[in-house]
Amino acid sequence: MTENKTTPKKKHFNIFKALMKLKDEAILAFVEKELKADLKAVCDREAKWVEQMDDETARKNLMGKFGKREMKKRGITPELDIKQVRSMLTKIEQDSAEADMNKTLSQVKAAFSKPMPDSIRVDEEWKKSRIWGPCPTVEVWMGGNYGKGHASGCGYDKESAAAAMACSEIIDSVRILSTCAYIDMLESKVTGDKSRTYGYNFGIHGISFEGGVGYNCHKNIICRAGFEVTSEFHPKAADGWRYRLIPADMLPVKAKELDRKFKKYDEI
Repeated sequence: MTENKTTPKKKHFNIFKALMKLKDEAILAFVEKELKADLKAVCDREAKWVEQMDDETARKNLMGKFGKREMKKRGITPELDIKQVRSMLTKIEQDSAEADMNKTLSQVKAAFSKPMPDSIRVDEEWKKSRIWGPCPTVEVWMGGNYGKGHASGCGYDKESAAAAMACSEIIDSVRILSTCAYIDMLESKVTGDKSRTYGYNFGIHGISFEGGVGYNCHKNIICRAGFEVTSEFHPKAADGWRYRLIPADMLPVKAKELDRKFKKYDEI
């Protein structure tokens, strides 16, 4: 007798329900935990990298990091025991990684010291270069903060590169991206998909929008952090987007709408 096998239902993640329950303290704790995990991974890689160097390369790397006065102060000489060379080089690299983590964590705490901006404005103007063709300049306003970016050259997505440069000048972008990363983590617990939303960097060396990925990736990230697009326009040689933070009283309404869509999907 053949058993009836039913396809298991896909697990759905209702992002609006997640946004309703967001707490700054939980996001900050998550980001700190992730950065410390990344720091450990980076330090392990640095130690392995130093271990695999030949003796001459290790000495050159160590001696190339300091001027003569600093080398004398630290007791670094060409005759220094190779074990000490490797130990010092490993510590320098790991200290540098830890400093990067502390800097990134300070930026995150600064971003969360004030509320999420209630609106975002993105304006883009294209001007033709004789060498590189159309090149964009992007201006971004998040709340009361402003950033500007430009991209030229060829062979990559210049639009998102200019937008990423503009956002890098605004501390609020760190809050938006940290929130997106937290939402990604919550979704992975429901669906089992461990992949992170495409289009941003998240680690000890910084939390930032990624350039060259297509602006739709940036738009998706912003919306996952609790915003919605209110208008979008694309006249000749220009583009623009307007976002607003979804009001708290609208999240339950949107959550119900999404649940109804999931139900219809499951019935198909």
